[in-house]
Amino acid sequence: MAKRQIGIGLVGAGGISRDHHAAILSNKNVKLVGITRRNKSQLKKMARKWHVTPFDKVEDLLADERIDAAFVLTPSWLHYKHSVMALDAGKHVLVEKPVALSTGEISSLKKLARRKRRVCMPAHNEIYNPAFIQARKIIERGQLGKIMVGEIFSSFAVPRQVFRGQWRQKLKYSGGGTLIDSGMHLFYELIYLLGIPKSIAALTARRYHDLESEDVAQVSMQYRDGTIATIFQSWVCDDRSPYAAAKAAPLVRVLGTKGTVTISDALYLNKRKVGEIVPRHKTFHSLLVCFVGNVQGKVKPLSDLDDARDALHLALSAYKARDKGRKVFL
Repeated sequence: MAKRQIGIGLVGAGGISRDHHAAILSNKNVKLVGITRRNKSQLKKMARKWHVTPFDKVEDLLADERIDAAFVLTPSWLHYKHSVMALDAGKHVLVEKPVALSTGEISSLKKLARRKRRVCMPAHNEIYNPAFIQARKIIERGQLGKIMVGEIFSSFAVPRQVFRGQWRQKLKYSGGGTLIDSGMHLFYELIYLLGIPKSIAALTARRYHDLESEDVAQVSMQYRDGTIATIFQSWVCDDRSPYAAAKAAPLVRVLGTKGTVTISDALYLNKRKVGEIVPRHKTFHSLLVCFVGNVQGKVKPLSDLDDARDALHLALSAYKARDKGRKVFL
């Protein structure tokens, strides 16, 4: 007897929903049942195109018995609220980054998911790229020797009109700028590869966009053994350097006493290509496979709510360090 497909509902259907939709179509273990979004004309248009049920309210989607799991794809300030609603309705949850805007909220989600016996998993898609998985194995096997330096760099141009009149312009909704938004990818990647640092310092600026927060940021961190790591995240210009990863992933380098691992257009150990990097949208396919396996009790996620909380703590500590004008101990 064939197993029943896991019914999925999308809470929010903005730009990121297209990547999740493509992943769902590629996975025979799941089925997209319905979607909801604030723009009702767009909701109906997308529902017709995708052949799914449109729901005017989040509550209606979550009440549908055909839906087993909710993908929370709404604006950042609504992630916690909608994740709680979904868990309370007995649904499994995959929630976009940042999972919440406070570490306490993420801890509460973890407790609620445990109490409800449901999966609540962050959509930390980029570490499901085979290049990241292989890079971590290289580091764990000691092939780089003693780690000395880590660097993650991401810069891409976002047109002004994209944010104009949008929730990201207001700090009370966004929680910050590029650092707590796109930069969350870099923080959870850093944790995945090197762990959690002991201190942090940061510089941010608003160079181009009409925001109440930053559109470019640089963060420096130090580990207990002295290792230095940096993160750079920008929305102001494209990285046109020859080693840029064509928007498949940020540029990553980890240097040790015996070698260097680089993620750019491929995975390199020193100067030798040792692995491939898949297009960014493909990482959502691997993320979904892991989510399904997690729901079925077969696998654990590569990045969980503890990692989401720690990544958010780094971002919030970076803002604190910036405001104080000095490094902050974690």
